[in-house]
Amino acid sequence: MTAPHTDRDSIVIISGRPAFASFGSMSADLDAALQEKGHQTSVVWLDPETFDGDAFLKRMNTWDAERPKAIIGWNAKVNLRPNNQSINDLLSIPLINILVDHPSDHAAGLGKLPENSLTTYLDRRHRTYLEIMHPTVKTAFLPHGGPPPVSAPVPMKDREIDLLVVGRIHATPDIADCIGSIFGLPKEPEIERRASDMLDRCIDGLQDPFQAARDVLAACPFVDSTATAHAAAEALSKPLSLATNNEYRRRFFAALGNTKVTVIGQIADGETLPDVANASFVGPKSFSEVLGMLASVRVLANITPIFANGAHERVFYGMAAGCLLASTPSDYLTERYRDGESLLYFEAGDGSLEDKLKAALSDPQKADEMVAHAREIYARSDTWSQRVETLATVFE
Repeated sequence: MTAPHTDRDSIVIISGRPAFASFGSMSADLDAALQEKGHQTSVVWLDPETFDGDAFLKRMNTWDAERPKAIIGWNAKVNLRPNNQSINDLLSIPLINILVDHPSDHAAGLGKLPENSLTTYLDRRHRTYLEIMHPTVKTAFLPHGGPPPVSAPVPMKDREIDLLVVGRIHATPDIADCIGSIFGLPKEPEIERRASDMLDRCIDGLQDPFQAARDVLAACPFVDSTATAHAAAEALSKPLSLATNNEYRRRFFAALGNTKVTVIGQIADGETLPDVANASFVGPKSFSEVLGMLASVRVLANITPIFANGAHERVFYGMAAGCLLASTPSDYLTERYRDGESLLYFEAGDGSLEDKLKAALSDPQKADEMVAHAREIYARSDTWSQRVETLATVFE
């Protein structure tokens, strides 16, 4: 762990190293964006496998004489320390938690936030969950950002990978089993029907998992109160997210036809994907390794139906590297990027997906024009430099 130099004007970012996870690379880019805006910064890099929380608390306590004006962390982890202590038990300074997943994944951390903190969420629909389950938490919408676009991206004709899909295929949870476990009920047709309804709302209706579960449970005779429905919906959010993403990926692969695709990621035991005629499975790679490949990618797939009113970092890191994005629908993205002009959109089971990809891959010049258009929009609206303006309301 590197001890940062701090003073009252500095902002400290606490993160795992870039090789470990996406938030490591995002920390480095956020750090650069803050410096670009004139802020003094320090980054504390942690190895999440060997992190000694007690030692870190002692280190933070030495900053008391020169307290930084803000601390930035990811996924409410900064606030979770041994013996329920937090950084803000020692230092009364603003704490910013940037969420990169559904907030229900980090309920424990969100429940321990101090008053002088801000939690950001990457999908507008997440606000409903936060208002219901964590009403005292101060929040702001902050979709993922990305680094400045490379000045001279590799032209499409010189790129080697037609289509890249990145993402682990987790074991698909049985939602009916999850409901039964929560309420102590056997897996009966009524429970299976409720589970199917939740999944349909998430997959075909692109509803937020928490909201889908809440709405279905509200009409269930075995749910005795609104509070019970909310607590159960929180518990069901993660399995619904996994099941939704897996099903969307299956439908995506089934719609590829003869499109040549490279797949990065681990597939859980027992999970299968539709046969794809021209698929190459590379296996798992770190986030930083994937970033190093993007200059060779023509089309980068963003299969994130659970973020239908927000934006995953994959979109913007791909744009920065000059990739053409093929993405699931997102109200946030469609406000900026038009289908067929700067980005390709597809829905589950979209019969036009193969034709869209074929058209983009067969006309490199047109694809380059779409990429240029997307990068122009991205550079002025979706880099980490723009995201810093939201965060600055806390420490300026």
